[in-house]
Amino acid sequence: MGYTIEIHQLRERGFKIAQISKRFKISRKTVYKYLEMSFEEALSEFSCSLK
Repeated sequence: MGYTIEIHQLRERGFKIAQISKRFKISRKTVYKYLEMSFEEALSEFSCSLK
């Protein structure tokens, strides 16, 4: 998913989990799942999805 990087960026900017989940129309549980990934893992996942 391409969301992972943007989710990390929004969280670093102080957005709440609920705000992020509403923005992407995904569950809070999914937001937590993406946030558990390191930024490097998220970046790797994103770059793999571009291939």
